[in-house]
Amino acid sequence: MILVLNIINRQRAEWWLIKNKKIIYHLPFELNFDEDQVLTKLFFLLKKNKLSIVKVKAFVLLLQDASLTQIKVSTATINALAWQNEAKAYADYSFQGDFQDSLAQILAKLAKIKKFKPLKVVYAREPEITISQKKNKFELVK
Repeated sequence: MILVLNIINRQRAEWWLIKNKKIIYHLPFELNFDEDQVLTKLFFLLKKNKLSIVKVKAFVLLLQDASLTQIKVSTATINALAWQNEAKAYADYSFQGDFQDSLAQILAKLAKIKKFKPLKVVYAREPEITISQKKNKFELVK
């Protein structure tokens, strides 16, 4: 069994459950700024399908458009789940297109992985760091 976390954009994500190269379950959900729902939705997916996380043999992370923080948190989540379950981990940090159309290619890349190796964060864009516009209530004196 394979679990896929697809971060579509900064507000939407989805979990996919794959068994025997076929999609068994799909769970889209909203990404909230103040509350991370990734593990909560994973728990719901497993409970609804009466599965244990131990049965998962591979974890896949697909990122289409995400912030640097979302990428780091998602990567850490997949690494922790895969490491704990001694499962394989694969990530595509520049995923484009439809998941269902790309499933065969993703499974082929996953088949080449023999054992757990931690994923490393890849962020292809320039970080969007801005300077605070807030005015200080104090002055620096030399």
